[in-house]
Parts: sequence; C-alpha cells; structure tokens
Amino acid sequence: MAQVTKEMLRERFVEAGLQAFWPQIERVVRPAIQVHSSPCSDDSLAIGASKRGGAPDLPVDFVWPERGGEPCDFFCQINLEATASFDVEGLLPKAGLLSFFISKDQVVEGELNGDPVFFFASEVPLTRQSNERVEELMKYSEVMRYEFDYTWSFPNNSAKLNFLGRGTEAKDLFVGVSWEVGGGDCLLGHPDDYQWDQEPTCELTYRGVTWQTRSDSPEAWASLYAEVEQIAFDNWLCLFDTSDDFGVFSLSYCIRRDDLARQDFSKTILIAVN
Repeated sequence: MAQVTKEMLRERFVEAGLQAFWPQIERVVRPAIQVHSSPCSDDSLAIGASKRGGAPDLPVDFVWPERGGEPCDFFCQINLEATASFDVEGLLPKAGLLSFFISKDQVVEGELNGDPVFFFASEVPLTRQSNERVEELMKYSEVMRYEFDYTWSFPNNSAKLNFLGRGTEAKDLFVGVSWEVGGGDCLLGHPDDYQWDQEPTCELTYRGVTWQTRSDSPEAWASLYAEVEQIAFDNWLCLFDTSDDFGVFSLSYCIRRDDLARQDFSKTILIAVN
C-alpha cells in the first residue's frame, strides 16, 4: 500500500472540518507499522519468519522464561529486516528477531518484563524449538503469518486529546478519521487507551510504584500519576499493540524510548486489558 504522507493526513483532517486543531493533532499522531496476519502452517515458514503462534525460533542455549514459577507462553516473533522499510523514524533495529512471550496469568496492571521480549541479533543462529506447552497451544490456536505496511497511530480516549474536548463533535470527527486512516495491530504506535492512558501506569511501574499504591492510597497514586503524566507521554511508546488469540484481551507491549534506542528490551511492560 502507498504510504499516506503527513500532508495527505493533514488534508484528510481538514476535509473533516478539523483544520483549527491540526497543529495539536500533528503533535499526537505517530507513524507506525501496520501488522497484517493470515493463517498458515508453521512448517511453511522459514526460520526467523514473522509469525504469531507456532513453535518459536530461538538460540540453542535459550533459557525459557518463567513467571511465578510457571513457564511463559510464546506469543509471536517479528523479523526486523521485514519491518525496516516501514519504520519511518528508524526506531527499531534494522535486522534481527524480536520474540514476545506472555504469561498464562496476564495482569492488567503490568509488571516490569513480566511478559518478556527478547532481541536476537541477525548473526545469532536460531532453531525451531518446541515443548509440551507449545504443542498444546498449537492444537487450538492458529499460526498466523505476519506482513507489514505503513500506517498512522492515533490516541482515541486519551488525555492527549483534551484539546478536542470530551464528548464533542470534534472528538467524534477525530476518531472517525483515525479509524479510516489507521487502526488495527501495529508496531511503534500508541497503546490501547480505551479504558485509561497506559503510559503513566508504565512509567510508575518502571519507577517501582505498583497498583497496590492505588488501592492503599488513592490520593498518593493520583499525585504520582499527575507528576509523571506528561513525562510518560513523551517517553513511552507501544512496541506492539495487538490482541490475544481469542480477542478477549487487548495487549500493549510498551517500552521507553531510551531503552528502545539502546536496543534494551528487558524492561518492556505488557498491559493486558479486557
């Protein structure tokens, strides 16, 4: 698909009657990588191909991650050579493999690398690895081939859109255009914000503040949240925004920009929302 340029995007918002808001809109829209999926057999995919499900391609000495004493499930892998031409801002490594794992007990509040992401450089030899859990998951979950394209990512129900007003016609028009131009699974976009803004939650988690603080001291939580909100919007992006195999949970793997620049994926935070 041909890339929708920033100017083409501006024209679409102007056509929708939002020209007065374009300077603010321009600050919150984000170039991202669309992820398209289609069913396939695991055997049809080359080692290191982008996919969801199936048996992961891993180094021979890979130690399977655990959470709470239980092995995590392999979720998907992204071949970064396949995404490089669509990475407008050049944020991801140009080659190598990202492997995403997910715990069987997803938690809404997130945990620092509780659902780990691993980066394997292109020179690292990989082999397709399986175990009883992988084989069990493959019995009822389809393997999906991933392909990529240009897209734009937009906030939808976020404090980042306060300039439009809440419950206003302008907000409705913005959401309409955003779904027309963007939407769907993507890399490097905004996290799912339909229930709440995830970036401040991630920043607090990164600093060691858990959601237990919210239960124990709502006032302290609110104060901390307000303190980090804008910092979090500036510092965090969604490495991968998708959903689980059954469409029950929205899954946002979030990462700080400085960690991404260092190619350090060890502090990725997954927020799972149903």
